[in-house]
Order: sequence, then structure tokens, then C-alpha cells
Amino acid sequence: MGECSEVIERQLEAAGLPDAATKVIKRFLQGLTDKVSRGVPVGPHATHIFAESALDPTDRSLLSHGYDFCRYVDDFHIFVSGEDAAAGALYDLAQILDNQQRLILQNDKTQVLPAAEFIRLAESMLIDRPVNEQEGKILKLIVKKTGGDPYRDIALTDLTEDELSILSKDVLEALLGHYLASAKVDYPRLSWVLRRLTQVGAPGAVDFVLSRITTLSPILGPVARYLMVAVPNYSGDKHSVGEHLVRALDLPVVKKSPYLQAVLLDVLATLPALDHVDSVTARYAAADPLVRREILRAAGAGGRGDWLRDRRSEFSNGMDAWTRRAFVHATTAMPVEETRYWLDTVRARMTALEKLVALAAFPHEKLKLGEISIVSD
Repeated sequence: MGECSEVIERQLEAAGLPDAATKVIKRFLQGLTDKVSRGVPVGPHATHIFAESALDPTDRSLLSHGYDFCRYVDDFHIFVSGEDAAAGALYDLAQILDNQQRLILQNDKTQVLPAAEFIRLAESMLIDRPVNEQEGKILKLIVKKTGGDPYRDIALTDLTEDELSILSKDVLEALLGHYLASAKVDYPRLSWVLRRLTQVGAPGAVDFVLSRITTLSPILGPVARYLMVAVPNYSGDKHSVGEHLVRALDLPVVKKSPYLQAVLLDVLATLPALDHVDSVTARYAAADPLVRREILRAAGAGGRGDWLRDRRSEFSNGMDAWTRRAFVHATTAMPVEETRYWLDTVRARMTALEKLVALAAFPHEKLKLGEISIVSD
């Protein structure tokens, strides 16, 4: 992402962002992508503003060529008068991307469509077009209770018996099953549906998604967020839920991805009632640093102070910066006086950020961590 980070830096400077903040953002992006030489930062919503900054010069170049187009993050739609003009537009876009940031178009996502076919495709992707009557009722209920706000949550206790029946186990399993039965699963749409179910915390789909973790791995993030909200409302065996998640850590597709492992562990760390902390901590020694951080969170939430005590010697010898911060926060599982003493012994080697994490973890304790100063270079 070398060229991209340089473009983002220039864009942030042009927008008037202070030099110190610009440099911090650049180092952050480079640290996240030290093994990637090219690309646009596309991921969670917080990264979208960086993608917008990186592609703003591309937008301006396309406008200077006279093209009528629209873009969402890194998806371009260019509207032209015919097939020959479309070929020319693709050539111009490819050249602009290469000249500016050494970016290339993805062949499997690049296509020329007649206007009528593009309209049909766009209409099929509209979020207000339910696939069946059951989904229509679910979406209507959620819109009614949230006023259409996609970030507003609904309490199950605020729903009537008739409204709860719309979100029953049979209905939700049939709906999700309908999506997965398609020859080509519409994962973006399915992810959107799961986010809507997350708003209400309806537990009817818990068993379904747990039994299909492999199939749902492309949208495991929304699946995990759904489980974190729905499982507290789940009337089944929560220990069994934890067992499913631990087993899922050994699925081939999950074992290959520290990110997917971290997503599943985030559920276990957020919901200690799932009661599988010991199975998780046993994976620590061989785990990727990203995964280790989630294991430390799970140990802290699960009250495994004894296990955390054995990791203290690694704090100054073996833990990366992010893991150290996770460990500091997890020490809430140890007796307060013991943690206070340990923090006193290591405070000279703690960074300012680690000290701030400790203060946040123990808001009601008067920790003696010395002076905390953050100075930008």
C-alpha cells in the first residue's frame, strides 16, 4: 500500500489535518499493511474515509475525462453510450489507477453490461426488496420499531406475542436457509439481514448459524455480532453454543485465518457465560499475536487470574505492543492488590498508552503509574 498511503497523506494534508495527526494515520496504515505493497484500505466502516481520500484523485481524473460515473468505496460504475465507449472507459480507468497508485482492476469484478441488465442487477440488490413474505414482515417490524434507524436496537421485551412470532425460530431458519440454498449465495444481502436481526437480538437463528459456520465464513463478522447480541436471549444450552464456537476454531477455513479465529474468540471473550475459557487458553502458545489478544480478553472476562499470572513474565519479553495492552486490561481478573503490585514493578517499562489502558481497566483504583505524557514527533 505504499503509493496509496502516500496519496492519503497528501489528501489529508490538503484537507488541513495537522501534520502530527497525518503522520500518525500514515504510520497506522503502514503498520497494518506492511506486507501489502498495493491496495485501497477497504474493511470496516471506519476505513471508508481513508478509501475515499485515496480515490478522490481518481474521481477527479474521471471527471476531467468527461465521464458520468458513480462510486461506492472502491466500486466504480461508469455510464457510457455504447460498447465501444465502454471499452475506452475501462482503458482510461485502468490507466488512471496505474498512473496514480499502481492499482489494477480485478478481472472477476469488471464487466460491461447493457443498461437494461445493469438496472435489473441494481434493483435486485436494493435492501428494501425482501426475498419472500416472511422477510418482508421481519423488515417491516424492525423499521416500525426503530423508525428506520439501522443503528437503533430493539428489546425483545418491547415486542408483543404476535410480533415475536414473526421472529420465531422456524421463520428465521427458513429465511436464512432460503438464502443459502441459492446456487450463488448473496452474501452482501445475507450480511445485511443478519445486521437487522442483530438490532432486535432475535435468538431464533442461533442454532442455524452455529451449524453452518463454514458456509457463513465469508460474513463471519456479522455472524459473530449477531451471536453476541442474540445468545443472551437464547433459551438453549449456552455451554453448547461455546462448544460449537471452539470446534469451529479447528475448521480448515478458520485455522488458515487469524482474523476468523479472532472473530470467533471475540464472541467467547464478550460472553463468558459460554464457559469455554480453558479450551481457549490452551491454544495460546501456538496462536498468532492477533489471536493471542482475543485469548487474553477471554481469560480476563472469564476470571482466569491464575492463568494470567503465569503470563506476567512474558509482558517484558515476548509480547508485542497490542498484546501487552490486552494483557494489562485482562489483569482485572487477578486480585486488585496483586495487580497493583505487579503494575508498580513494571511501570518504568510501560508506555503511556499501556498506563492509560490500566487506568481504564481500574477506574475506581488509585494506581500509581507515574507521569503519563504523550508527545508527537
